[in-house]
Order: sequence, then structure tokens, then C-alpha cells
Amino acid sequence: MQHTTDDGYTLRAFSSMYVDQGLEISHPDHDGPLFYNPCCLSAESYGRKPNPERGFDDHDEAELAETEGDEDAFVPWDEDDWSECLSSEAGDFLEAFLPEHLLGTSAQEDQTMTTGNEAAWQPFFYDCSSGWGRIDSVHAWIGLLENLAATHKERALEHALGGQVAPMENIEQVPRLYFLGAPGVSEGKLPSFGWRCEHTGSFTLREWAAAHGMDLVMGAYEHEELDEER
Repeated sequence: MQHTTDDGYTLRAFSSMYVDQGLEISHPDHDGPLFYNPCCLSAESYGRKPNPERGFDDHDEAELAETEGDEDAFVPWDEDDWSECLSSEAGDFLEAFLPEHLLGTSAQEDQTMTTGNEAAWQPFFYDCSSGWGRIDSVHAWIGLLENLAATHKERALEHALGGQVAPMENIEQVPRLYFLGAPGVSEGKLPSFGWRCEHTGSFTLREWAAAHGMDLVMGAYEHEELDEER
């Protein structure tokens, strides 16, 4: 289930261990995926449709039937449904999930995250008992590590990188007020990593950052205070 845009981006939707659908974005000019998330497309909006054999007038009527016990009120999308979705929403997905430096550029541009290359940053949310917040720059990353160092000492970096992602089905169980400081988390547009009860996903911040060309380790070592600490 995939679609390739006129400028070469391939969007692939897939099923995984999660209830929600996954999305991968790649481009032939770049090695590896530009974006990969196994649960960023909510099952409420993607992957299923009212059963045409039931004659429902709209989606709401099918949902009502489902709540009343009709297990066949919805059926999975077929390849045509996915193709239409990926084609019509490709622009929105690219804008939502890719940083600006990966839109309309070639692999010749430097994708390595260093303190001198803020443009390569892919923002994320981090949350644990020792530090939390939207991490959208090297400065914010260093600030988080300094907070973690107060309790985790020389293991601050490893602790941060080991934080797991929070699957959307877990985020949906958390009150939306919890993420007021991180717009986009509740909508699945901003990944959340950390050590809270909702962070039970299948990949860590280290793995996600590597897939996005972000060298978080080098960014930390380039900071003099943390370098001395280690």
C-alpha cells in the first residue's frame, strides 16, 4: 500500500502490532527512510470504512451500529482506498512529518545534526521524572540533558536515548491537558519519548533519531560541560 509523488517521495502505509496504521516516507536520493512511525495513522480515521453491504448513509451511522454490537459495521480498506488516501493526502503527510530541509532537496545536502546545523532537527517531546518538554533544537536537547544529569549523572545521555516512544493508543488514554505544552502529541504529529507509563513502544529515541539523520550523541559531546562530565 504505497504511493509515489511526482517529485519522488514514496509514502507506504502498513499494519504492525499496533491498532493504528504505520507510515513510512522515503526518497531515492536519501539512504533509509526519511520518516518511520508504526502507529501514526489513527485507526478511527484510516484503514476502515462503513460496510457497503450494510447500506449505511454515513460513517456516523456505521459507528452507531458498531456500538450496538454490529461487528461487521466496518470493513478494512482495500488497495484502492489506500491509494486514494495516500495520493490525496501526500502533501499534508510530507508537511506534517518531514522537516523543511528534507522537502524538495537532494541527498547532497548535509543531514547530520550538529550544534551548527539546527535546520536538520526533527522535533519531539520528551517526558520523564527528571526532565520534560518539546525538544526542537540542539539548545533544548542540551537543556534536557543538563536536567537529567542532576539525577542520572554520567548516565544522563544513555537515559535520554533509551526512552521509548509512546504508541498512539497509549496517548489517547492520557488526558489532553497533559500535552498542552506539546502541541501535536495528541494528534500523532509530534512523537513522544520517555519513561512514563505510556512509553511502551517498539523503538527508542536513539533508533528514531538515527532514522532521521540526527546525531544526538555528537550533539551532546559538543557541549563542553557534558563533555567534561563524561
